[in-house]
Amino acid sequence: MEHSLEVQIPFLQVVLQDFKILPVVTGECSVEILRGIAELFVRFIEGKKVLFIASSDLSHYHPYEEAVEIDKRGLKAIEKLDGRLFLQGVGERRYEFCGAYAVAT
Repeated sequence: MEHSLEVQIPFLQVVLQDFKILPVVTGECSVEILRGIAELFVRFIEGKKVLFIASSDLSHYHPYEEAVEIDKRGLKAIEKLDGRLFLQGVGERRYEFCGAYAVAT
C-alpha cells in the first residue's frame, strides 16, 4: 500500500539521473528501533555521498491557514533533529505526518 517510491523515483531520475536506491519503509515502532536503524545507516554510508529522503504527507483536511500553521510547527520540530521529541509532538497531535517514523529516523 505504500506508494512513496512511486512519487520519489521519477523525481530522482530527472534530478540525479544516475543513482542507486535503497528503499526502507518504516512502520510504527519504538524510538530505540529507529535509533538502531539510524546507526546502521551511519555505518553503511561512512565515506559515501548519500541523500536521505523521508517521504511524508503533512496535515490533511484542515482549512488552509490552519494547515499552514500545523505544518510550520511540524517543520520546526524536524529542525531540532530529535526523533523522540518529534514523535511526541505527533502523538500529542501538535502536527501531522503520515510518515512520522521515517522522518524521525
